[in-house]
Amino acid sequence: RIHSGSSLAAHRAPQLFASSVHRMDAASMPPAAEVPRRLYEHGFEGWDVSQACYVTDYLIMAVGIACSLVAYEKVRSTSTWATMWTLMGQFAVFSLLQGVGSGFRGVTHHLLDTYREEGYVMGKRWGAPHSEWLFAWLMAIIVLPLASSACLGTSLAYGEFGIGWIQLVKFLGLLVVVLEMFLCLSNQIDSSGALTVYWGIITSSIACFAVFRRGCKVPGLCMIFLGTLMRVVGYMVLVTAPASCKTSGIYRVNCPYPEEFNHNAFCHLLIAASVLAFYCGVDAKYTRDQEIANWELLQAAQKSKSPQATNRMCALAW
Repeated sequence: RIHSGSSLAAHRAPQLFASSVHRMDAASMPPAAEVPRRLYEHGFEGWDVSQACYVTDYLIMAVGIACSLVAYEKVRSTSTWATMWTLMGQFAVFSLLQGVGSGFRGVTHHLLDTYREEGYVMGKRWGAPHSEWLFAWLMAIIVLPLASSACLGTSLAYGEFGIGWIQLVKFLGLLVVVLEMFLCLSNQIDSSGALTVYWGIITSSIACFAVFRRGCKVPGLCMIFLGTLMRVVGYMVLVTAPASCKTSGIYRVNCPYPEEFNHNAFCHLLIAASVLAFYCGVDAKYTRDQEIANWELLQAAQKSKSPQATNRMCALAW
């Protein structure tokens, strides 16, 4: 009995030691709320699953749709097909597309975060388990290139370029959409989205110069230029981030950003601010153009009445 009892004690000793060490490690670890959340988890490499990413996308959606509704209210009284190619019409289309596209992108990352919370791994092929997020991602890469084209179209309308230039930009945006759809539908998911970012850089960079076509005294120039500049800076933050920034743990050695810094959320905040800056600049020029148009109508009305008044005076009997 003594031998068996000592054997039982020796058998339980490692278990007791392991459980005590486990309790010590759990007591020494910080609470879960204090542990910084990683942007890219294992099984989600290259895809941001942080809350800051999709919350800021939802912010862009709210700002974009709200500005689009305000812009539409200003041109609703003269709502025709030609109105779409005017400055305020182009901005309304741009802000709406930017809001809707960012909303779909937010749904994408929100679904990925849900998979991570439930212990699943994202599916990267159509029809695979946990691949429902691909539908939202497909809609995002369809709408966002068109939003970048509409952004440049707004700047071209601000610089009073011809409608042909605006239509050309929209056509190029459609080509980007076709390429993005091909990558997504052919299960090249990790390669999709890059063209959208580079197209955003190209259109925003051209827009920075297009707004100066009519000089530096055009109302709203500073705000609309600030909007284009913020878009360029936001996209450049994404492009300049090396591939190591899209990994987690020890693989982030060459990433210049700390793991707590969310460069995706930073870009989204700049995009949301750029939509507001665009609206302020467009509204200033639109208001000024309306005042000039009303003044010209008043002058034309006065000139048309003056001959009639002269004829009536000549017809009077003296």
